[in-house]
Formats: sequence, structure tokens, C-alpha cells
Amino acid sequence: MDGLDDDAALVPVTGTVVFALVAASAPAGQALSLAAAGIAAQRQLLSRAAALVQAPQGRVVERQGDGLLLLFTHTDAAVAWAQASQALCPVVGQHAPGTLALRVGAHHGQMLSDGDALFGHSVNLAARIAAVAGPGETLLSASAQAQASPPWREQMEDLGPYYLKHFDEPQQLFKLPASIPLGMTDTA
Repeated sequence: MDGLDDDAALVPVTGTVVFALVAASAPAGQALSLAAAGIAAQRQLLSRAAALVQAPQGRVVERQGDGLLLLFTHTDAAVAWAQASQALCPVVGQHAPGTLALRVGAHHGQMLSDGDALFGHSVNLAARIAAVAGPGETLLSASAQAQASPPWREQMEDLGPYYLKHFDEPQQLFKLPASIPLGMTDTA
């Protein structure tokens, strides 16, 4: 028995699903040590990022190794969380060897939930977007960008179409700025 309830009802849920993955930098030609200290630092970063999720606008759905799966009722809450979480890490471009950063991907859409886990296209798309984000970057799908309020949308950079693994059609992606513009934290 695996402990999973195969009879749990799946219900449709609409929201902004976010994947946040820890990215660690290492000197060229060297593998990053996953010693206990490195793992402890990753866990601490993820715990601090998870603590920034505020109910009822968002919830931590799952924490796996070097990542978080989150669900937000509105894209603005997801974007505000991403900005606050990115602020826990060094500034983009200043990642010294051995430092940690987050790669964040977000998509707004419909998915299925059994009350604990999320399933479906929207979850897969958010994961693939996070996978192409660079260290310290937050990337959003076109639907997440469209759901954001105008002040947030105006700050996003259109990166154009991206071909993502297991998706036949290119996905239009948008990038959040590396820092929080004055007054933006009040929009979520």
C-alpha cells in the first residue's frame, strides 16, 4: 500500500500555480557539493520562501527536495510572493560560487486537485517554465501575465516564444524585473 487514496475525488481548481526551484552556482568545472551544509542551506531558503506564502491568497501544495509547488488564487499574489522570495537571494549577476538562487515559473489556468496534490497541463507548464528560468529569474506564461494587474504587467519583459519540453507549440513567456519597483508590493 502506498498511502495514496485512489478514490479521492478530483475537483477542478483555477489559479496561478508556481514552481520555485533552488539553483546553486559552482565554480566552472566543479560540481556543487551536496554536503550536509549545502542541503541545509537549500532547506533554509525553501523554508523562508514557503513562510512568505500568505493564506488565503496562497498555499504550499508540495515541498520536494530542492523545490516548492505553490497555488495562488490570483496572479498578483503569486507575483508578489515571487518578488519577496527572490529578495531572499543575492542580486542577479552577483551569484558567487556556492550561493543559492531561485528559478521561478508561473502559469494561470485550470488544474485538478484531490485536496492535497495538483494535476494537469497547468502544473506541467509551470514546471517547464521554472526549468528554463535562470538563477534569480521569475518567468510567467502568457495567461499568468494576462491575469496580473496592469501595474505588474507594465513591469514585465516579453521574452517571446519558447519551446518547452513536452509542449508542441511555443509558449510566450514574460520575465519579472529583478527588483521590486517602488509601490508594487501593495498591489497583491
